[in-house]
Amino acid sequence: MPSFCPDCGSSAPPEARFCMGCGRLRQAAGAATPAVPATPTAPDLPALVPDVTPAAPSGSARPSRRVLKWVAIGLAAFLAGGVATAAALYVGDRGGSGHRADRAGTPSGATTRASGPGPSADASPTATATGNPTGSPTGNPTGAPVGEPSGGPTGGPAAALPAGFVRRYDPNGFSLAVRSDWQRSPKGTQTDYRAPVGEQYLRVGVIAAAPQSSYENFLGMERGARKRVDYQRVEMRKNTFQDRPGARWEFTYVNDAGDTVHAVDQAYVAADGTEYSIYYECPEALYAPAADQVFSTALATWSVSATDVD
Repeated sequence: MPSFCPDCGSSAPPEARFCMGCGRLRQAAGAATPAVPATPTAPDLPALVPDVTPAAPSGSARPSRRVLKWVAIGLAAFLAGGVATAAALYVGDRGGSGHRADRAGTPSGATTRASGPGPSADASPTATATGNPTGSPTGNPTGAPVGEPSGGPTGGPAAALPAGFVRRYDPNGFSLAVRSDWQRSPKGTQTDYRAPVGEQYLRVGVIAAAPQSSYENFLGMERGARKRVDYQRVEMRKNTFQDRPGARWEFTYVNDAGDTVHAVDQAYVAADGTEYSIYYECPEALYAPAADQVFSTALATWSVSATDVD
């Protein structure tokens, strides 16, 4: 015949030692009532009460029974001398709810992760000995620019300057290397760099919107050069300069002083239609193609900037 708990009124088989409703230790029929320590209240055992359900509306006894149940489980575990007894009693409560047993085993403050899509806990970066997450980039980013851009106009071939030469950046929009003691002397669309003494100079001519090729221009100029005393053509041919169509003209003549002069001219038409001519003249006695530095250095260091030519 079932009996009833004097504390909560729940029914239980006569052989049950604990109340199935509140978990209180029950007495066997006819047994003497042992002295039971006062039941600690919920505030005295904060670690055994992970959450407290808010008070239910008046007339419902379930919230107070839940609190008493937790208190009874803790007391039973203490009296039985082992946590296993309390766990077994709690799981056995009303069919042994596995969900509540899992909550009871969750450490305080731990967060449970729901199953389903998304990164798992193993995908999180782990800390190294220094405290930085593994997989962090180290060193400098790849592909960073190295070095500094060179100054002055660009586009000309690179060349080491011979001793005594300097690079000149001309206001007319070109650059080349000449002897350091040569002086600049502009004349309209022509710019001379002359030696301090003697008849030796470099002349740069600039013709905007050239109407013809450099080779055709040389052929027209030669008709006038033939009027000079003892004019002799050494060479006239088409070539390529600065990756553009050009021409080279070399000749000799006798000047008014009766000295033989050697001249060589390299011209080309740039992509914008401007024709540039680098002309060198010196006494025949000073011209030595194998040992030349003035004309060859001028060509090797020639460069054009974005300066407009009127």
